[in-house]
Amino acid sequence: MKKLIVTSALSVITLMAFSQEKQTRTPEMRAKKVTEKMAEKLNLTDEQKEKVLEVNLKKAQEMEELKKEMQALKEKRKKLKAQHDEEMKSILSEEQYQKYIEMREEMKKKHHEKKMKHLHEQESSEE
Repeated sequence: MKKLIVTSALSVITLMAFSQEKQTRTPEMRAKKVTEKMAEKLNLTDEQKEKVLEVNLKKAQEMEELKKEMQALKEKRKKLKAQHDEEMKSILSEEQYQKYIEMREEMKKKHHEKKMKHLHEQESSEE
């Protein structure tokens, strides 16, 4: 039992470290790693490696910028939602507001189910 707990704890620590390492990689680090894998698998020449690294670096930098933009949009959406909720709360009675929240959660659930069904259908058609 003790051995199982220790093993589980070590697994969690390893996963956390791996996750943090992945999050802190710079675009340069990601581009270099991808290029190294490609060079190995594709047997690239030195000249090709140099050009591939440039292309991979450009992509990694653009993806990093896109990631920042997406995060900013996510935060903006979250603020808009909170503002909307506050405005609705000021208009509706407490009972109406609770029904509104339930209604919104139900719509969210239906949207998720529809999305999952669509993804499943796509997977099925690809087979």
